[in-house]
Amino acid sequence: MVLVLRTSCIFVLLTLIACSSNIARHNYLVAGDVSKQYFQHLFLNENYTVAYEMMHGNFKKKFSQAQLEELLIKTHDGSIPKQFEIMEYEIYSGQEFISVFINTKNQNPNYFYRVTLTGTKDKGYLIAGFHISTSQIAAEGKRLPYDPIIAISEV
Repeated sequence: MVLVLRTSCIFVLLTLIACSSNIARHNYLVAGDVSKQYFQHLFLNENYTVAYEMMHGNFKKKFSQAQLEELLIKTHDGSIPKQFEIMEYEIYSGQEFISVFINTKNQNPNYFYRVTLTGTKDKGYLIAGFHISTSQIAAEGKRLPYDPIIAISEV
């Protein structure tokens, strides 16, 4: 009986250790920095080539660089925002995804963005996609605040 109990405890312990090694580990500050660089290239510098290179391969299979440019112009009515704030983030538990929520600052209308990144703090992050809206974007889980808020604007 004691041997069975010890064997069961060892099995449970080894299972927990194996599972914990597969959990994606994120760093929201690194994800925020990648999102900031992406927005600087995409919106401030309008360097679509560099911004497109920051996209994950799955995005590139679905959209060309020209389609990305066209999407931005159409969704912003030709008036590309130049000031943003990274406000919040959301981690997808156990997955290699993290979302960063970005709002325009001093813009009429205000735009809200959810930038989804794929990767981990060890592997680095690529932009998996983003959502643009003129109303607040709902989170799928629990949003956590950036402290301090990260500003993105022209120098």
